[in-house]
Amino acid sequence: YYAHPYSAYERGLNEKQNSLIRRFLPKGRSFDGVTDEQIREIQDWINQLPRKSFHYSSPEELFQTVLLDLVI
Repeated sequence: YYAHPYSAYERGLNEKQNSLIRRFLPKGRSFDGVTDEQIREIQDWINQLPRKSFHYSSPEELFQTVLLDLVI
C-alpha cells in the first residue's frame, strides 16, 4: 500500500487519528511543553472512544476481548 504525498484522502484512518489528537494539541503548537501525563490522558481518551468501524466498541474493549481469547 502506498499513499501519495499531500493526498489525505488516501490515508483516512490516519487523518482521523490526527484530528482526534488535534483536539488536545492544536496544529502549530510545540510539543516541548507536553508532559508524559498529558500524552497518557490523550491516549486513554482515544482508546476509550467507541468507533463505528469496531461496531461501536472501543479499542480498549476489543483489546481486552482478544487478550481473554488468548488466555482461554
